[in-house]
Amino acid sequence: MKPGISTLTLTLTLTLTLTLTLTLTLTLDSLALLYNYPNTICAYINEQIINGITTKIPLKDGEIVSIDCGVKMKNYYGEHAYTF
Repeated sequence: MKPGISTLTLTLTLTLTLTLTLTLTLTLDSLALLYNYPNTICAYINEQIINGITTKIPLKDGEIVSIDCGVKMKNYYGEHAYTF
């Protein structure tokens, strides 16, 4: 994760990548349908612990960032979270 990138940029990049590889987002699209969640990923910054909505705010050097995303591909459902 590079300082200066925003979590909104991350969600747009992931959405494009998933679309181009014919992978359909599942988990957070389901959240969008149920709760009007606006993005493809959840991004947690520092001490935030659940369902962080991505923003245009640039990340700062040293911040802890966790990304959570779910996907569906060929009837396989998976979810993964990773902390940077």
